[in-house]
Amino acid sequence: MRVMIANLAWTGHHLHFASLLCRSVREAGHTPVLVTPRGTVAAREYSVYAAEGSFDGVELNESDPIDSYKGVISGIRASKRILADTARWVKRTRCDRLWLHFADQLTNAVYIPGAARLEVPCAALHLRGGYAYPTNSLRSRAVYAYARQATLQAPWDHLWHLDHLAHQVLRERSQRIALMPEPVESPLSITQVDARRELGLPIDDRLLMVLGALDSRKGVVELMRAFRDAAPYRTRLVLMGLLYPDVKDAVMSLSNELGIERCIVRDVMLSQRDFSLGFAASDWQALPYRQHIGSSGILVRAAAYGRPVLASDWGWIGQATQQFGLGSTCDTSSNESIVEGIHRLVAAPTLASAQASRFANFNTEHNFCAHWSRTLEGEIGVPNPAYLPWS
Repeated sequence: MRVMIANLAWTGHHLHFASLLCRSVREAGHTPVLVTPRGTVAAREYSVYAAEGSFDGVELNESDPIDSYKGVISGIRASKRILADTARWVKRTRCDRLWLHFADQLTNAVYIPGAARLEVPCAALHLRGGYAYPTNSLRSRAVYAYARQATLQAPWDHLWHLDHLAHQVLRERSQRIALMPEPVESPLSITQVDARRELGLPIDDRLLMVLGALDSRKGVVELMRAFRDAAPYRTRLVLMGLLYPDVKDAVMSLSNELGIERCIVRDVMLSQRDFSLGFAASDWQALPYRQHIGSSGILVRAAAYGRPVLASDWGWIGQATQQFGLGSTCDTSSNESIVEGIHRLVAAPTLASAQASRFANFNTEHNFCAHWSRTLEGEIGVPNPAYLPWS
């Protein structure tokens, strides 16, 4: 059995999800066929996953057509062309199944007159659900209304959503759409001191950390300004991850202003181990995202490691933080609110609530893979994996 995994980009969550799906197919004894944009293999993100063996035994196809639309895939016309390219790749690679781990844009195209049809069984995951979030834009409302209706009518054989709020909206009209776990690795068995030593971080100070891609959407500049004003006792702000050009100058300027005794910035592509070590090494995690739509692996990892978070009060991140007792929330558009949130956070104990554990236990890599693997059961003899539904 050949299972095609269509990867529309090599940034962000895309390669992580693709690596897990390749592993799921490979471990089931079948052939994973990865179709990904040209340039993926040369990307820093790919080298990290490849070094960990994530793509061993994978039939890799780099695609010019998918890559040429990167950056404009929100357009319905481009979505239609991506759907046509995906259908051609299914035939070209002679695959028997198709897994779409970022199906949002393709779903928007399937009901356009003349849209290509996928002639194999397909399992699809949606990551974004703007229709579950408030907006004052008439254009956005129209786009979201179309996306919601297209999702409800999508022809996929299996359909999941990663966003809890979007899932709630869709389930009001259709019971066939299930909730997908956020794929988060198991916590490392390591002490905080040993994690700090391995990362070369100070042992005695308290650390408020921001991990992963560092760009303007993450609110890192606003967090640094608020941290400067809050001046929490014996606490350092640590930023570890790739610094994007839209914030790099401001981050480095604020870092110089705060000084090494108050702020550490490491502009680096984190390996999976270093990423995990960052949670073990921290006292708190910060997610001051600007109106983030969707789920958050950072939030789940913080809960798994028992680290309270400072999070935006907007969207699912804010709701989950409050609902599961994961830390402190703030209005990320207000410096005063972020300052107050930092003060509340540094007074917070380590998480120990049953609700936080439930949240973390559902959102695991194992559970994510099990949800996908279940789509292969019965037809090709894959054993029934243990999996944990949200209910």
